[in-house]
Amino acid sequence: MRHRHSRELRRLSLAVGLGAAIAVTAPQAQAPPPAVVTGLQAVYQTGAFLEDRNGDAVIDFVAASIVLGEKASVDEIAAASDVAARFGFETMAMDLPVRRAGTSGPVVAIGPAGVSRAGVDLASVQATALTAGQGLIASSAVGGRPVVAVTGGDVAGTRAAATALAARLPYVWVPKGATMQQVAEDVDAVLKKAGIATASAATIAARVDAGRDEFARLVVRVNLGAAADVARAASAAEQALDTAFFASRIARIPASEVSYVQALAGLGPGPHRSGEVAEAMGMGTSQVGAFRDRLIGEGVIYAPRYGWVEFAIPHFDQYVRRTTSGL
Repeated sequence: MRHRHSRELRRLSLAVGLGAAIAVTAPQAQAPPPAVVTGLQAVYQTGAFLEDRNGDAVIDFVAASIVLGEKASVDEIAAASDVAARFGFETMAMDLPVRRAGTSGPVVAIGPAGVSRAGVDLASVQATALTAGQGLIASSAVGGRPVVAVTGGDVAGTRAAATALAARLPYVWVPKGATMQQVAEDVDAVLKKAGIATASAATIAARVDAGRDEFARLVVRVNLGAAADVARAASAAEQALDTAFFASRIARIPASEVSYVQALAGLGPGPHRSGEVAEAMGMGTSQVGAFRDRLIGEGVIYAPRYGWVEFAIPHFDQYVRRTTSGL
């Protein structure tokens, strides 16, 4: 049971921006029904993107269109090819080529221009602009059509996002391991345990970093019944992570390395130059190199590029600032 609980909290730690990522749906008797937003877990399930048209429990039709920009780059075309190949692997029969565009049915939009062409507003799931090397897979709906946006801050980010969509989904870490659906269920379970009623929960976005195998961040959207529940939901999720995940994580870090963690957290959202962390500790860069290397080896921080460091665990910096002294 302990190992299972630990896996659930680890998945929960990936769900980001808990206050912003929790959508509130207040009861409105006369309001028109909202467009259905298909979560990422449903992309390769029988339903919207893939269909079983003869009822034999075998997928036999790819319903999705792939949308690119008017002047798609070679890398964007390659990214689209990766996604098309994955759809091919999921079905026993399909029409070739996979449609590049269409006026109905689900859409996979590739690259910034393709996402714009599909009419997707990424601000609803990604508040800040993607930077170089960052990629995003986001599920939404435009005019009632399910759309999966695959884009990045640059070519490398877009390719990383397409690779994750084609090679990893619906799994989070390894094939046959935890799924996007399980992440959403973990968040839902925490909220219900706190007495908060939820209507639905779905993993709607995943952020990746080029050169890293794991997802950097997942976004879970939870529909609640009242606006007053948003603050309670964020507090419940934060408390669950603090008591069952972050506390045990920092307890395993030696005191000498905790000082490095405190200094990095005190600098605010990263990444930061290694020299900045050393300066915050009142030491030289060479003096803290051993701390940095050990923390990287322990999976607490990582180097997004040479000479820079950032926490590898979402929200860990916030926990450190809230709970440790000396900041």
